[in-house]
Amino acid sequence: MRLRGFLPKATLISFGFLAAIIFLEVFFSFYTLPDLWGGIRGLVWGDKSRQCLVRGGPLDHTLKPNCFKEIKTSEFKAILKTNSFGLRDEAISLEKPRQTKRVLIIGDSFAEGWGVNLEDRFDTIAEQILAKDQLTQVEIINAGIRSYSPILELEYLRSEGLQFQPDLVILMYDLSDLHDDFFYGGWARHQRLRAELLPEKGEYRPMWPVVQESRLVKFLKKSNFFEVVYSLWQTQRLNKAKILKVTNLKTDISLFAKAQKWRDYDKAFNLNIANILLIRDFLDSRGIDFALIVVPRGNYVSEDAWSRGRGVL
Repeated sequence: MRLRGFLPKATLISFGFLAAIIFLEVFFSFYTLPDLWGGIRGLVWGDKSRQCLVRGGPLDHTLKPNCFKEIKTSEFKAILKTNSFGLRDEAISLEKPRQTKRVLIIGDSFAEGWGVNLEDRFDTIAEQILAKDQLTQVEIINAGIRSYSPILELEYLRSEGLQFQPDLVILMYDLSDLHDDFFYGGWARHQRLRAELLPEKGEYRPMWPVVQESRLVKFLKKSNFFEVVYSLWQTQRLNKAKILKVTNLKTDISLFAKAQKWRDYDKAFNLNIANILLIRDFLDSRGIDFALIVVPRGNYVSEDAWSRGRGVL
């Protein structure tokens, strides 16, 4: 009698477990952990930080053209308005005005102006200051998009950015790019782009760290769900041991602050450096000047220098 009552329950539990696995496998085929957390924030706290965002394609994510929405988080509210090119900027003409120098800004949310309205963003203010100089007309185009990093910025330049005929490209580098370049393709993507764009260029920096996985893990990681669970577990283990590997560099966006005193911390930036140098040489081959700006953050100084985040003091 007990067996008869147990079997239906066990069968139901097994089917439920299998259905959950299938659902998560399909989910992680189309979405990432950041997508999941973003959805939870939207449902629970009414967070609208993903307004106008479109996922997919070589650039992973872009902004919808001609989109007008409100960004709303626990910290701020701001208007998000994009032009016909999907940039958070005023209307732009592909044809560069005569006697005008064009500056193209690329970067992540710091460049995009996350949390401020367009009229208060740094490049809008800079353009107003430069407009007072009657000798040179300067037009600044801001192509910053949240969560971009050098590898995506290179993809953007080759596919869209150079159509604006910039005289100068400014890359705003943020130390979270340490994680992002590994997340968006790592060394394999860098090598592919280098071979496509500048095949004559050799290795910019030694490839580090090298991926070392057993055949079993490689086979199991064909499952998207397994890869997510495995990456989270391995990241927790590696962080506890203070060891830098591709797994936690790809998974933990805050390692740039956590790992400052860990062994081989400086080597972890080899990928960022290689991608930035590739951008520089790619632009130089087309006669375009290049400049690099590092965005300041409190936790660039130490991991606890900005422990309160951006809360009101």
